[in-house]
Amino acid sequence: MAILSIVVPVFNAGKYLAKCIESVLNQDLQDIELILVDDGSTDDSLDIIKQYSKIDKRVKFKTQKQLYAGVARNTGLSIATGKYVHFLDADDYVTKSGYKKIVDIMELQNLELIKFKNKCLDERTHTVIYDKFVNLDKDKNLFNKKIDIARNFRKVLFNLPDNPWSGIYRSDFIKKYNIKFDNLFCCNDTSFFIHSLLKAKYIYVSDVFVIYHRKNVENSLIQKRIKHFECQFDQYDIVEEIIKEENDEVKSIVRERLINNLFHFFKRFLKQSIDNEELHLKTIKLLKEFLLEKDINCSKLKRDNYAAIGNGLKHKCYTHINDTGVRELYVLNRLVFRFANFEA
Repeated sequence: MAILSIVVPVFNAGKYLAKCIESVLNQDLQDIELILVDDGSTDDSLDIIKQYSKIDKRVKFKTQKQLYAGVARNTGLSIATGKYVHFLDADDYVTKSGYKKIVDIMELQNLELIKFKNKCLDERTHTVIYDKFVNLDKDKNLFNKKIDIARNFRKVLFNLPDNPWSGIYRSDFIKKYNIKFDNLFCCNDTSFFIHSLLKAKYIYVSDVFVIYHRKNVENSLIQKRIKHFECQFDQYDIVEEIIKEENDEVKSIVRERLINNLFHFFKRFLKQSIDNEELHLKTIKLLKEFLLEKDINCSKLKRDNYAAIGNGLKHKCYTHINDTGVRELYVLNRLVFRFANFEA
């Protein structure tokens, strides 16, 4: 049994896959297994996977028809033998000493889960960029300490990213509570993180830098998310089922985080769907219906005009116009976004 299993969902990642694999195999920590799950790739990804499996016995692989990243991660987890498991993206790569440093902390602190730092690489500019949604330094007071989750639930939930690649989990903990990723096209990891926080007693936030995470990758999921915005609504229902036995305070905190996520991606959607009038208006309509159906109170949302957008949509007081080629969104007769000067 390896000390660490690294599960990598792969879909048409041939351009980046060799670097990802080699960054894992050349780790200071050698007691590992690398599980690559090909999710129906149509490029040379599977050939690359098979090549590495022949030259290093630590490399295992599975193939499946395209069922998306969440199912691929579950497939990898089902055959993982490591004491700990990390879910790495196929276009990312790992620092040479990263895994050893993190596993040493987990062993010393007897942890069920840990979060660690990353650097985002912009594929368009080839520079390191800051992404507040995935960065770990929103509250530096969380660093390098064992945190009681129940006592700090809101702080942990709102200050740590829910992506799976920025953390390592103890395998028996995940399997004990049957914590899984969702079978959605996107947004399949939020429930995994929330479910983990609800079941674990402690979390540790390390300032060790482990992952180089690529942004603006041509075939990445985030680039296709705008066409599958309904996954946000499905994710909300999935998490509702997970929290149904929790107390009202926990439910309220989780729902607020989910709505913040929803509007974060809606804000991106508004920018990215600007040239698709039909999709643009259809999704605004779906969001309005969702807010009404769930009776969601947007008044408490304070970030980035989320409250104005939410309440405006909910009360049918929005106007979407095309003004001399510049699209704008008005809520309650108030300009919320002007897309020509939009900042993501």
